[in-house]
This record gives sequence, structure tokens and C-alpha cells, in this order.
Amino acid sequence: MKLSLCNEVVRGLGFARQCAFAAAVGYDALEIAPFTLGPDPRALTPRRIAAVRAALAAEGLVCSSLHWLLVAPAGLSITTADAAVRRETVDVMRRLCGLAAELGAPVLVHGSPAQRRLPPGRRRARPPRASGRWSASRRRPTRRRTPASPTASSRWPRARPTSSTPCARRWTSSRWSAGRR
Repeated sequence: MKLSLCNEVVRGLGFARQCAFAAAVGYDALEIAPFTLGPDPRALTPRRIAAVRAALAAEGLVCSSLHWLLVAPAGLSITTADAAVRRETVDVMRRLCGLAAELGAPVLVHGSPAQRRLPPGRRRARPPRASGRWSASRRRPTRRRTPASPTASSRWPRARPTSSTPCARRWTSSRWSAGRR
């Protein structure tokens, strides 16, 4: 199993430095958000794509996937009623398929949150409910929380940290103390 870092979390660094950081902290691959490579993925030159491949290879990394696909250029959407926007979105997606192939990414993660929103007035269809299976009077039973040991508190966290633990100050704050009296 490969461990992959989403490169947008370090997008403030240049791409070669992103690769160096990922390799230094133990990642095997990068998930690349195309908007981190440029404002429009269709405008990436062969030279820029080769530089991305070289930066990955120099650190012994691979591109595991492309994700956050529709962030750039602005205004893309697969759910819009506007046919021109949908056509442009399909054009960007076709180019991203090519980019993924050029970078050796076997996966495209289609999950850009803002581009899935439905236009105002349109609601998602709800799945049909199972008739009569659950009603207000027949709720699923809840599980009781039990302490980890007979001496532990039933509150979360189960045991109060000692002063030698790194987070002791946080747990010994006045809020914690007030709740324990």
C-alpha cells in the first residue's frame, strides 16, 4: 500500500519542494490538484508537465491520482443547467484525463465540493423509505458507553492526563476542573 499526500496542503511551496517535503516525511506518492500547477489545466505546456514528472521522479515519488479536478478555471460545474458551462467542464475533464495519463496517475478523483451543488430550486431526490420498518416508536437501540477500566471516569476523555503528559495543560484548564467538581 502506498501512502499519498494531497499536494494542495503544501501548495505554498514550489512543486519540487512539495515533492522533497513529501519524500522527507515518508510519503510514496502525491495526489495532485491540477489548480496547484496553474490557473487552467488546459494551458499546461508539455515542458511544465515534464518538469512535474521530473520533480516526482527526483524524489522517488509517483503521481497516485488527480483530485479537486474542477477548481480551476473558475465557474466549472457538472450539475449546472447551463449547457455552455457543462461543455467547458467536459473539455476540462478530457484534458485532465490526458494530464493524468502523462503523469502516470491511474485515478481521477471527481470530488470538487463546490462543483456538485445543485442550482437553487432543485433538490436532490431522496431515496425511498422502507415502509414500516422503522417508526418513531421503534428506534434503534443506543450503545452505552462504559469506562475503559473500573477506576476510569465515564466522561470523555476517560482518564485525566497527568502533569507529565504533553497535553496536560489543556486538560487541566479551568473548564476541565469546573466540569469535574
